[in-house]
Amino acid sequence: MGSRCGAARSASGFDDDTDLPALPESLADAVPGAGGDGAAGTLVDGLTDAAVTLARATAVQYALVSQMFAARQGERRRRLDELSDLPRSEQAELISGRVARFTDEWSLLIADVSAALCVGQFAASTFIETAIVLRTRLRRLWDLLARGLATVSHIRKLVEAADLIVDDPVAVEFDRRVAEQIEARMTGGTGRGVLTVGDVLDLADRVLAELDPDARLRENKQHKVHIVFRGGRDGMEYVSAAVDRTTGMFWNDRADEVARTVCRKDGRSLDQRRVDAIT
Repeated sequence: MGSRCGAARSASGFDDDTDLPALPESLADAVPGAGGDGAAGTLVDGLTDAAVTLARATAVQYALVSQMFAARQGERRRRLDELSDLPRSEQAELISGRVARFTDEWSLLIADVSAALCVGQFAASTFIETAIVLRTRLRRLWDLLARGLATVSHIRKLVEAADLIVDDPVAVEFDRRVAEQIEARMTGGTGRGVLTVGDVLDLADRVLAELDPDARLRENKQHKVHIVFRGGRDGMEYVSAAVDRTTGMFWNDRADEVARTVCRKDGRSLDQRRVDAIT
């Protein structure tokens, strides 16, 4: 059953019988006219400024994360150099004794980003990968984000599009062309331009078609194959994956084959045995 406010809302989306409560004190100073209705134009300007601030702050986050990646990569290289100077027997002993400390810089980086941004490991990993792509392939688009001329939603879609490009020089040219057109759209008029996510996708498609006609042909396999781990409040870890059909059929048949080899007195259900077979 909906709330009174929801039930009373008219078809236009407005509620003519209920006033909104006051803003929290922590936000009152940031919103023009918070004590009253506020002028619509002033509020729109404030919302635009907030969007620019968010874009700039996110660009800085990507910069910080890319530096964190560089630092962890440097640590890994130093450890590899230290090991290379040792006899093989000592190398094997050190690696077996400290395997987590030696090989897990990526996991440590994910943990750091996850804690700092208060997100899960999958989201943290995606954020790191985006930061690396911006720093290595899409520097002009990153600059637009930092200047508030592109939004976080724009950048995410453009990173997905650029991920379809195999050759780095082509990706750099994609970056240049798309950035130039976005900047022209956003700054070419009398005021700040308007560019929707749909507009950006259309622009990316046009540039991809010019630079790399085969890019979209790679999309299905490249973007649909994934595996996601999500911790549940019930203490379980939930896993979902998308793989190509041949691999999926192999996993399914193999899990069944192993699950049915146990003795009849095994107390596990078939589903439980299938999970154990895969893991």
